[in-house]
Formats: sequence, C-alpha cells, structure tokens
Amino acid sequence: MPPTPHLSHTLSIDDLRATAIRRAASWRKLTARHDFLLRIAAYPPTTAHRTEALQQLNQLQTLARKLPSAARNRGNDSGITNTTSHDPYDLGTTRWLATHYPHDIELDWAQLHDATALQDLLRPALHPAELDGFDSDHISLRTWIRSARGPTWPSDLSWILATIKHARPTQPLLVAAWESAAVPLVWHLRHASATTAHITPARVAPREQMRVPPENPTHHITTPLNNIKRLPRAAAEQVIEVARTTLAARCREVHAISYANPHEVWIAPLGAGAELAIIGVTPEHRLTLEANYGYILFSNGIPIGYGGVSPLFHQANTGINIFAPFRGTEAAFLWTQMLRAFRTLFGVRRFIVNPFQIGGGNAEALQSGAFWFYYRLGFRPATVEVRELAEVEFARMSEPKKPKYRTPLRTLRRLASADLHLTLPGFDERDAFDESWLPQLSVLVSRHLGSDAKAIRAKPSALSLAPFAALLPDVPRWPLSDRRNLRALLRAKDAPVERDFVRAAQEHPHFYRGLISLARANPAKPTKSAKPTKPANSRH
Repeated sequence: MPPTPHLSHTLSIDDLRATAIRRAASWRKLTARHDFLLRIAAYPPTTAHRTEALQQLNQLQTLARKLPSAARNRGNDSGITNTTSHDPYDLGTTRWLATHYPHDIELDWAQLHDATALQDLLRPALHPAELDGFDSDHISLRTWIRSARGPTWPSDLSWILATIKHARPTQPLLVAAWESAAVPLVWHLRHASATTAHITPARVAPREQMRVPPENPTHHITTPLNNIKRLPRAAAEQVIEVARTTLAARCREVHAISYANPHEVWIAPLGAGAELAIIGVTPEHRLTLEANYGYILFSNGIPIGYGGVSPLFHQANTGINIFAPFRGTEAAFLWTQMLRAFRTLFGVRRFIVNPFQIGGGNAEALQSGAFWFYYRLGFRPATVEVRELAEVEFARMSEPKKPKYRTPLRTLRRLASADLHLTLPGFDERDAFDESWLPQLSVLVSRHLGSDAKAIRAKPSALSLAPFAALLPDVPRWPLSDRRNLRALLRAKDAPVERDFVRAAQEHPHFYRGLISLARANPAKPTKSAKPTKPANSRH
C-alpha cells in the first residue's frame, strides 16, 4: 500500500501566512483554523510551516478573547484557548491545576445541584465548634465556605483542598472520598490550553506523506524498537505538564498521568518526528497485580493522541485515542509502532483491547467503527461467537460489489461485546489472565485477611502484593531460589520504577500461574450482566 500524501503538502509558506485570520468572524471559523494549524504544526511540510503555525496558534488566544462570550461558550470543553472546561477532575489533576493556575480553577457552583457529597467530604475536617454553622439550614454551603476561607485563599477550591488534606489518615482514602464526591469544577483556559500545549522535539521532521501500516503487523510489533530511554527528572516533568494540560483542557484524564511519577517517564522514538511518552504512576497510586502507565503520542512535539497501557504478567490491556484534528492521518501505522514500543519495554506477548475502546458504552467509538481499526491490524474477538460474526461481516465489507457498505450500528454493538486480542508468537495460553479474576482474587484476599490481619491492613502500602502471595498454599514448598525471587518481586512492586516489577513478574511465573489456578478453582457467582464500563486507567 503506497504512503498517503500529506493533505497540505502543496500549501506554500506564503499561502499559510496569507490565509492567517486577522479577525475571528465566528467561533466556527476560529475552531476550523485552530484545528488546521494544529495539524500543520504536527505534520509540517517544512520547518517554517511548523514555526508559522505555532505563531498563529499563539495569536488565536487574542482573537478568541475578543469574541463575544456567547460565541466563546460554544467552544467550552474543547480545550481551545480562552474557553472554559467543566469536569469533576480527579484529585491528582485538581491539585495540579490549583497549584499551577490557582486563579483559573474553581468549584462550578452552577453545576453543584446537590451539595451533600461535598458536605460529607468536608465535615470530617472541621472542628466540632464549626458544625452548628456548617449544618445550619439557614446558611448555604457556598456562603459558609466564603466566610470560613477568608481573604487568604485565591478560591473556594484552594481552601477546600487545604482543609481536607488533613482529614483522611491515608492518601487512598482521600482520593476515594474525592472521587466519590464528584465535585464539579470549571477551569478558565486563560494561561494554558490544548492550543499551546506542546513539547520541543529533538528535531523537526518535515512530512510530505503519511505512513501506512506494515503488511505484517505482528512481525513488525515483535521487532525490537531501539533507543527507548527513561527521561531525567527535569525533562520528565515537562512531558507530564504538557500531558496533564492537553488532557485536562479537553476534559479527559488518565489515572497514571493524574498521579504521574516523574521518576519513570519513557520516551520512544517512532520515526519521522513522532514520539511516544510512556508515563508511570507513583507507588501509592498503583494497581496491585497489574502495572499501570499512561501515554501521550506526539508528532513534532504536538500531542496528537493519548491512552493507557496496563501490563499484567505476559499480557497488556491498552487502546488508542486520537484527538479530532489528527484523525485521518497515520494513526494505524503509529499504533503498530506503539505496540512495538510496549512490547520492547514490557516484554508482553498478548495485547487486549476492552469493549469500551470499540464501542461498548462509548458512542463515539461505536459510530466511528473503531472495531475495524483494530481488526485490520490483527486483533480478533476473544469469544467464538463474536469472532465468527466479525469474519462474516468483514467478508461482506470486502465484496467489490459493495464499496460503500458500512456495518450497521446494531452489528457494531454486537462486535463490541467482547475483548479483542492480538496474540504474539511465544504466548503460552497457561498465562492468559482473565481480567475478571482481578476483583475475584481481591475478594479472596479480604476473606483470607479476616480479623487476624490488623498489621497488614494498617500498612497497605508496605509490600502491597504480600496478601496475594499469602493466598498461595504451596509457597513454603517452592525451591529456595523461587522463594527469594518472590520476595524480590514483592519489593519491586513498590520500587520507584514499576517497569522492573513487570519484568520480574515474567521471570517468576509461579506467582501468577498460582493465582490463575486459584481464580479458576474459585469462580465468581454468576450475576446479571452489567453494561460495559470505561477502563480504569482512563476517562474521557
């Protein structure tokens, strides 16, 4: 398949300058220009095109500010400069925003229709002498907070964050309480936005055409990707800042980026100016049996996509999300390069895509036909029924007599009812870890701990995998070397760099294979099927 030409390869730099918007006549035109300039900056025909596009994007900040507020409001939640983003950001993102933009982020009081959850969040942090006023029916919560915070704090939000910080004995409890409250927030994009969020690439790579996927994606993915590096602290923090900005401005979040670990940010070169930043999570916010990473995909320093990857023994759950201005470029090729990077870094031999990524409870993915994006690159449904349906439907799509045929939405819904798998050479089916076993094993841990594990419950962050190891009855009979390796594996989970844990797990199969046997021997009781939910490591 020949490469796809760049859509703007005939646009001269003089034409780009001549078509610059001097006055924003409408929000629609400003948005169209904004997305066009982002695309030029990401895929520039020349380095001069990228420089000019970035300069015009900076100028759009002034043009957007001059639009009437009613026009700007049409762009809310788009991430474009001088609009507002409304979202119940998680605690990590909220703290970061309140630290960096204290006068731009605030409670969205207009959307706080029921203050009960926020009151429950605040009450444990208050002195008993404050409760009569706090609980009074004659004083609104907003009025009470304005009185309590005084003139020192820049916003209601900053006072709330400082107040609740000391109310919970452990960080996980505070995070859970905040997420349960789902506090609506509004961020005014005056000083940061998706318009201006970018990194400086090592070098700008001009583009005349888009790359297409390899004919044999599996072979390509299993070929090691060279020069993946862990960034030094200062460079890692810059990548994290751009990642948080570009996601939060668009009302999107990835858990590992909200709680990013500046000690573990990997950069993978994908060729032609494309780079993949893989971001680890801080130890106190990690998953237990899985590792957890967020990622941001860059093209010539411009964020063009995002997602997460969760290695689990010899497999990894992942998916790709491309921002709207960059769809129709080279996402399929970049996805194979990204899987290649994940394979090289984590050594996994099977990739899993959950139903949400292909339309299960996700209207955008459903209508875009995301299922076929993965299917054409070698992913196949995990269940026989859906696999057979996909084969029939793909054959129908491939008929020469039906070049305009599109899969009906009802069929896409059925196709999105099962996981997709891409199985690489060397994967052992004995190592297949059904993700439904994760809560199942967690329940077994709770049953095992019972009332005799006060010491373990008192220190949940110390050797967080230890309760799972305690479930395995034959550990005392393991060879001494395996028991030593198990202790090293438990310590690796809480180490500064989680990638060491991923590799250690694969080198010590007894632990996970033992848990797999335990899960199979203790099947969960059947329940009514639930609607597909968004993956735990991302929200959008």
